[in-house]
Amino acid sequence: MIGRILSILGALFAAVATLLVAGVGWLRWKWTSFRTRRGPAVIESEFVEEE
Repeated sequence: MIGRILSILGALFAAVATLLVAGVGWLRWKWTSFRTRRGPAVIESEFVEEE
């Protein structure tokens, strides 16, 4: 009985972790594409200042 509960909890945890990783990756991709689309000139000026 305890083993079955642990296996169910493990499967749920794996599913939640996978969804979290996918969600964070998707949000980061949306954020970076949104930033580059909004102001490429700002990013270029920052890159020049770093040199």
